[in-house]
Amino acid sequence: MSATIGRCVGLALVASLLTNCSGSAPHGAQASPSPQPTPSAITPDLAHLKDGHPGESLELSSYVVPGKTTLFEFYSERCQHSAKMAPVMAYLAAHRGDLAVRQVDNDRPDAAEVDIDSPLAEQYGISETPSFRIYDPEGALIADGSAAKDQVRQWYQESQLFEHAEQLPGIAERYRSPN
Repeated sequence: MSATIGRCVGLALVASLLTNCSGSAPHGAQASPSPQPTPSAITPDLAHLKDGHPGESLELSSYVVPGKTTLFEFYSERCQHSAKMAPVMAYLAAHRGDLAVRQVDNDRPDAAEVDIDSPLAEQYGISETPSFRIYDPEGALIADGSAAKDQVRQWYQESQLFEHAEQLPGIAERYRSPN
């Protein structure tokens, strides 16, 4: 498979992963295993928030990382698309040193399906998972909803393209050298 075809297949995969689940996710559906992110010299900044109290209200501003863009992913363990996004979030955290990824479980423990009525979902207007909110390094909200989803897609595509470019002689040096 050529590098171009592989890149197109990879980008199509991300586009399909950025679809959403709403309150009627198929029960018992298992996500197919996804490839693990490529190791990187960057220490991944990836964390799960509120593991002890999923679905409850949360002040995101308390978890914004100063000096980094902070990406919050609202997910549901009951949503196939959320499960498929986990390796994408890990990949972004591993390949972008300027990005902190925070994953937030949208579902309360007793929910039978994707919990779009949870206090957390109501607080942030989450009507489907995965959903995203992005804060700049100073802590200001810069994107949510479809704009945030588009930004996640762009970051992933750029990371993939740069990773492939690093494998070509002379390309990485061109991007790293000051003009």
